[in-house]
Formats: sequence, structure tokens, C-alpha cells
Amino acid sequence: MKRFRVYYHPAHGHEAVKQGFSWPALFFGVFWALFKRLWNVAAILFAIQLILHMLDLQVQHSSSLPMALLILAGSLTVWLLPAFKGNCWREKALQRKGYKLLSELDAPSAREAIMRCDQDYHGQMLV
Repeated sequence: MKRFRVYYHPAHGHEAVKQGFSWPALFFGVFWALFKRLWNVAAILFAIQLILHMLDLQVQHSSSLPMALLILAGSLTVWLLPAFKGNCWREKALQRKGYKLLSELDAPSAREAIMRCDQDYHGQMLV
């Protein structure tokens, strides 16, 4: 079972956010951020990746090992950071949009977490 936080917005309904590591964010990065409507995160990740790519092209011509290691470290960070922090970023974005936390519960999927929350609380916001 996975741990989810279920949020509610009167106009937009329910959203469930898995707690912890995000495998989709690890593999899809910028595309995951776009899919989750984290526009600022997607723009920042894309800009950093673009800068690192341009730096990498420069390093290939100069053969600078310290700079190559720095670019590698930056690339790994940009790749791993969304996986570790993506769900937190998503929760903060939902809260900024007016979503309120209803519940935190264990469920096999986000859909199931929302259904269980609805059954437990009959659609009423508790928090």
C-alpha cells in the first residue's frame, strides 16, 4: 500500500498526492511536471537542463575534467530532485490553488484513496 494525502477544492474536486518518492518524476522529469501542471517547476528544470547541455558542449571542446564532473553532478541533481521532491512541490501547488487537506491514508492507488476519503467523510471537508 502507498500513503496518500487527499485534497479537496470546491470547484475542482479531489486530488490525491502520493507521499515519498515519485517514479514517474524520476523517468519523465520535465514532462511529469507539465502533466501535473507544475509550470514553474517544468520551466526551471528545462532551463537548467538547457544550460547544462550548452556547458557540456563547451566542455567537450576544452576537455576540462573538473567542469565535466560539475556538469555531471548538476545533471544528476536535475534528474533526481523531481523524484525526491516532486510530490511535495505538487502539494504546495495545490494548496496555493486553494485545495484543503482532507485526509492522509493508505491505498493501492490515488483513485482508491479518493474513493475511500469520499466514503469516510461523505464529501465534507474536515480540515
